Amino acid sequence: MTHAVGQAGTLFSFFLGLDTPPSTFDQVAAQDTSAYASLFHHMRAAGVALPPSAFESWFVSVAHDERVTRRVVDAAGSWRP
Repeated sequence: MTHAVGQAGTLFSFFLGLDTPPSTFDQVAAQDTSAYASLFHHMRAAGVALPPSAFESWFVSVAHDERVTRRVVDAAGSWRP
């Protein structure tokens, strides 16, 4: 699925349905929130906690080691919108 990622340091946002990171609220509002809801529930069922809203940021920390990162990548890779 088309997506874009906006990032600052260890904080990032994932925008489904957009091909470039948005720079205005109208662009953010154009993302596919129903696809994000599907991704959220898929990841939750796989044991991965995501922000419940497509409008929230994701965080990466030292707690996200190789094992955790692999779990997230594998779960995301098995999602089908």
